[in-house]
Amino acid sequence: MVEISVVFILLLISGMFSGTEVAFTSLSVDQIERMKKEQGKRGNRVADLHDHIDVVLTSITIGNNIANLAASALVSALTIRWFGETWLTASTLVLTILVLILGEVTPKQIGILHNEAVTLRLAPLLRVLAIMFAPLIWFIRLISNALTRLTGGAKRPRVTIEGLHHLVRYAGSAGLFNQLNANILKNVFRSRDVRVGAIMTHRTKVFSLEKRQTIHDAFPAILDSGFSRVPVYNEEPERIVGILLVKDAARAVAEGRDDMSVSRIMVPPVFVPENKSFHKVLSRLRRERLNMAIVLDEYGGVAGIVTMEDLVEEFVGELYDEGEIEEAQPLHPVAPGEYLLAGDAPIHVVNDHLDIELSSDGDAQTIAGFIVDRLGRIPEQGEELDTRFGTFTVESVGQSHVASVRFRRRDADE
Repeated sequence: MVEISVVFILLLISGMFSGTEVAFTSLSVDQIERMKKEQGKRGNRVADLHDHIDVVLTSITIGNNIANLAASALVSALTIRWFGETWLTASTLVLTILVLILGEVTPKQIGILHNEAVTLRLAPLLRVLAIMFAPLIWFIRLISNALTRLTGGAKRPRVTIEGLHHLVRYAGSAGLFNQLNANILKNVFRSRDVRVGAIMTHRTKVFSLEKRQTIHDAFPAILDSGFSRVPVYNEEPERIVGILLVKDAARAVAEGRDDMSVSRIMVPPVFVPENKSFHKVLSRLRRERLNMAIVLDEYGGVAGIVTMEDLVEEFVGELYDEGEIEEAQPLHPVAPGEYLLAGDAPIHVVNDHLDIELSSDGDAQTIAGFIVDRLGRIPEQGEELDTRFGTFTVESVGQSHVASVRFRRRDADE
């Protein structure tokens, strides 16, 4: 009976290691921070072990294997002594079932449900085991790292943007927060790859003023535009030399100084390249307390403008003032599996709405740029581009640009 008791003790030890492994790997950042605040030294011990999770997992694996091997050896010896070698297969099957129940499945379920309690209680033991097994852990990690390098493996971050993105989608579908909050969080993670050229207002759609115009002549058009800031150009619209603040123009009109030229009260413009990252432009505008920047193309010409509102809309979606006409959506369905896309629709917006993963080999940020990039030229109306996600058909072409595109999913018929 003593030997049977030892076998069950070894199985319980194996279960303890299995449950502890799952408990440590299932701890969230929020749980760790809360334990550090509420549990003091005990919480800090858990956090320290979690920071060295590879050492912890190796220690657990060593302990678990020792317990399982010892139990297997003891059961084999008892079976031969009591029943003979012919019963070894049956005893191995019974032991396997017991290991699964007592040493794996049940302990892991407990570890997930009570991960904080398990890690707090067993952290001291794991620290002792890590010290005891230190030489063996070092040797195992040395061999493991060498084999990983031979297979071309690279160390991946434990937390990735893609992983966070999936967590946000899961949390939203589980009802942990509403769709608006889910979209904002998703946009925050995604925006690191967005270039300002993808969200700017193209120069052909920009309302601007010639610097020699008088405020009196320009003021009616300024009011009709509805903008609070207006780019000012010198002779040609692509030669932006300043920004007119409408409040300054209104003050000049109120004070009877509207006979002066726009250039007298404009402020210097800020220029940013169109391939500059979204976050860097946002940081600069916030740091310098600006609300508008002029976007330049690779040749130094004006590509468009970007405002603080444009940048904020990347997080929260379109914002509209009172009486402002809602802009046409860049994407809307026209039939099952078919969508009409605006040519200037950003690639990341199309990816989000259609749940696909388009990527450009070049610097293209819009769906029109993506198609031109793939074809190597500006397409004609009716031309098609096949991708693994579906077919893009050019619906209309403007002057030297793709105006609209029809997309049909590859599985639309199915």
